[in-house]
Amino acid sequence: MQCLRTRTTALLVGMVVGLIGCGGCGSSDPEPALKTAVLRANSTNSKRLATLYNRYHSRFFSGPRDEATFKKFIAGSPAAELEEIGASSGDIDALFVSERDKQPFFIRYGLPLTDALFRALVLETQGLNGKALVLFVGQGGIKEAAVPIAELEDYRTGKKDEK
Repeated sequence: MQCLRTRTTALLVGMVVGLIGCGGCGSSDPEPALKTAVLRANSTNSKRLATLYNRYHSRFFSGPRDEATFKKFIAGSPAAELEEIGASSGDIDALFVSERDKQPFFIRYGLPLTDALFRALVLETQGLNGKALVLFVGQGGIKEAAVPIAELEDYRTGKKDEK
């Protein structure tokens, strides 16, 4: 896969985010360095959506079936959990828009996250300069890549998933 930029975030960060959001599981005020690391790992809307998708998946053992189900889950999340990843309960719709191309994301709903190394989950719909960002999740953790816009359909349908 050709890409201009690839960033990989360890699955450990996802687990840490899950632990932070786990009410009664530990300190309600994690160390500032941990908070900073969690915010850095969730620096874009696509990464925040992937984290929230992972949280949904860990609670219900599958991905949300559609956007309405996902938004309802996010709206029902404690404000503190959303703030930990740089999101706001007051503007959930803004999470579903790419900061780069200002267009709504394409999200592959209902995906299992445990049976592939990486699955394309959150995709820009227009991209910039011939490339669209795609966020992958799975056993390999979280990875973001800029891919040719001409290949987006293969990512949307799962043809480019890494099994």
